[in-house]
Amino acid sequence: MAENRLLDYFNNLLYTFKAIFHHPLTSKRKLAAMKRWLSWQIGSRLVPGAVAVPFVNQTKLLVKPRMHGATLNVYVGLDEFSDMSFLLHFLRPTDLFIDVGASVGTYTVLASGAVGCHTIAFEPTCEAFENLEANINLNGIRDLVECYPIALGDEKGKIKFTKGLDTLNYIVLSPAMTGLELTEVEVTTLDTALGQKEPTLIKIDVEGYEWAVISGGEETLGKPSLQAIVIEINENCRRYGVKLEHTFERITDYGFTACRYNPEKRQLTEVKKEAWKESRQTNTIFVRDIQVSKDRVKTANSFRVLGYDV
Repeated sequence: MAENRLLDYFNNLLYTFKAIFHHPLTSKRKLAAMKRWLSWQIGSRLVPGAVAVPFVNQTKLLVKPRMHGATLNVYVGLDEFSDMSFLLHFLRPTDLFIDVGASVGTYTVLASGAVGCHTIAFEPTCEAFENLEANINLNGIRDLVECYPIALGDEKGKIKFTKGLDTLNYIVLSPAMTGLELTEVEVTTLDTALGQKEPTLIKIDVEGYEWAVISGGEETLGKPSLQAIVIEINENCRRYGVKLEHTFERITDYGFTACRYNPEKRQLTEVKKEAWKESRQTNTIFVRDIQVSKDRVKTANSFRVLGYDV
């Protein structure tokens, strides 16, 4: 057991250093990033509880030790650089953003705290939901955000969810086949949750259950107001008998085009399915009208991250 913990520690350390050395915001500023890493390793152990750290513009994030997803933002500014930058450049204050699998609220804070638009966030795990609400309160965006402690899927009811895996908690369809600690959460559909609301951008990150979220959102995905989707598509979908290309094809059937985004050039480029499969990218950006989306990102304001404009 001790050997496994030590191996996990070194694997996490290696992942963190790779992220710092290759991230667009820190690859040429490695020393400053490593200083932030060291300061966090020391400081977070001296201060009990969560620490409010600078994020984008005037926003902040509450981060705790072993919050692996959130702590990367401390070191590199924007953990998922392409996707987070796309959100910042694409959204406008008059838009509605939907955050499915909000976790501690990094994307919610970007949308409502940095951009200033309205957000509806869904996060079913108790601890993550508490952190989500804490970040909403910290940034003074309560009037811009609705958040719900429920999961989204293809039907309403109850469903089993893992506990204690930080950002990697996931829905379990066969509870008897796992030795993990589980909890029961409420689940509804995207269409039921949103009703007549008209979103502009939806982010979906639900550890492989994305297909079910899409299946429960047929009306929403067909709304002309919905101009973009940022979605995680990776091997986790196989837990639910879904192939990677199935989710890709399902979204393109609604008229969306898969794209790759270069934040530094504000460049949005179409990605064909075969090239997408070969790239093995974790998150994928889909847009309904690529020219409209290009115009949006080109004309967006810049945002301050780690003292630099993005």
